[in-house]
Amino acid sequence: MKFKSLKLKILTLLLVLTASAAVSAQDYESILKSGNAAYNEGKYVEAQGLYVKAIQADPGAALGYRNLARAYFWTDQYAAAAHYYEHYLKLAPTESADLEQVRGERKLAVSRAGEDVWRMPENIRMARQALETELGSGKAFTPGGGGAWGLYETLLRTGYADPDLVQIRATLTRRLMDELDAKMLPAPQDILPIASFEDWQVQAQRLVAIKKLQKDPVVLDLVNRRSTVVESAIALLAGQPEQAVDLARLARSSNPDLKFLAWYEIVALTRANKHEEALNAVETFARQLRAENPAQLGHAMALRALILKREDRSKDAAEVLKTLIVQTP
Repeated sequence: MKFKSLKLKILTLLLVLTASAAVSAQDYESILKSGNAAYNEGKYVEAQGLYVKAIQADPGAALGYRNLARAYFWTDQYAAAAHYYEHYLKLAPTESADLEQVRGERKLAVSRAGEDVWRMPENIRMARQALETELGSGKAFTPGGGGAWGLYETLLRTGYADPDLVQIRATLTRRLMDELDAKMLPAPQDILPIASFEDWQVQAQRLVAIKKLQKDPVVLDLVNRRSTVVESAIALLAGQPEQAVDLARLARSSNPDLKFLAWYEIVALTRANKHEEALNAVETFARQLRAENPAQLGHAMALRALILKREDRSKDAAEVLKTLIVQTP
């Protein structure tokens, strides 16, 4: 029951952004279907809002632009209709059966628009500019859902629906992934990343944001693997060592590039009073350190001494520390 309770807490952390403006890329078909239902009932304004959300979910898919153009046409917004017809004609496959029909619809929309030309509303232009600035020189994600991610959500709330969201999402995903991994790398002099419980909560939120932006299976696989790291860290910092042991082992097998996860497993074993397992894990990791990073071997010896002390093997612990003092320059 304790394990289920912890998993529930972790899942709650991983869902903290589900009420945000961004919809996941996987929602495109269902939103488009709802938009079509509203359109067929003559609820064109409602359909417009749904088609905008469908485009935001998958801005590289052509059909949402055509349907949005038609919904604008039937509310006499001919300049907007022509604008979105253009997007469809650029994105639609050349073998699409309706290309000639859509070209005719666009021509009619342009004719009826007359001198009226679609212009990006000022609030959208400003939101887009702010996002581009933050993506270029700011933070991808800050506590509370700020940074470029927060500005991206603001842009979506303005009703922005444009094919360049594809590039915006790719850039934002890359920035989020860079920030995520940077927070998981220890400083050169450290064996662990310096991260508090709150830091790991923010990492969980970054992962949710990336999943909302992407449908690429390679990216999603990496997100799922990194999620195990977040879960293990949260379990350890939440004082759930038994669960942390299992989660740390899963994280290690899923993320062989993150060497510090061995320390999470060892600390979790120690806190769970599984001292022999912890000592064996220390020895295994010490062998790896001798081959890959001998400068950090002293940390393993110090941790071994600590575990021995907790086993009431003070004499053995003292011998380890004495050896460590002799070997330390």
